[in-house]
Amino acid sequence: MSTRSNIGILNNDGTVTAVYCHWDGYVEYNGRILAEYYPEMERVKRLISGGDLSSLNKEIEPTADHIFDKPQDDVCVFYHRDRGEQWEDVKPDTYESIADMYNKLKNSWSEYLYVYIGNDWYYTRINEGEKLKLKHLKSELENQGDKNDENA
Repeated sequence: MSTRSNIGILNNDGTVTAVYCHWDGYVEYNGRILAEYYPEMERVKRLISGGDLSSLNKEIEPTADHIFDKPQDDVCVFYHRDRGEQWEDVKPDTYESIADMYNKLKNSWSEYLYVYIGNDWYYTRINEGEKLKLKHLKSELENQGDKNDENA
């Protein structure tokens, strides 16, 4: 079963440009990859410019043979580039604001929302009936690491 997420960037005008990601949207996987491998705005923009993803990974561009059914290790899998889906169906979406994006995603299958704001990542769970509450991603990952250390 997949854990769906949406990954976006807050633009200077307050809008959000975002893509859908089908697999592994939970904080311990997609969240960690975003925090560790996508810390710069230009890299985030490159990621989002690829459109919707089947899976997020450390690298955006392959350096060897890479197709949807047989992807190169550690390389993102995009629906347009790697599966040939129509660009109009998988291109990045633009939302009026973070709140607009959150409210529209409440009626979707997505469970997590990640937004790059300034120079940092924030995230929230997408829950029907709850208000938007962004958490600082790196702080959350550090807290989870501390909890894991205590349980070791």
